[in-house]
Amino acid sequence: MTDRIVMMAKGPSARIGEILNVPLAGLRRRIELASDRTYLNCREAVRFVEAAE
Repeated sequence: MTDRIVMMAKGPSARIGEILNVPLAGLRRRIELASDRTYLNCREAVRFVEAAE
């Protein structure tokens, strides 16, 4: 898993749009993350960027 997510801007001249730090422990289990507030906040931040573009 990663410690950060690098999101790109749209378009042919895309650049780094935003970097999201992921403050979760290295070993993760998907089922446990489904109710983890930190994970859900990170997931929502990515969705917000997708919706804004």
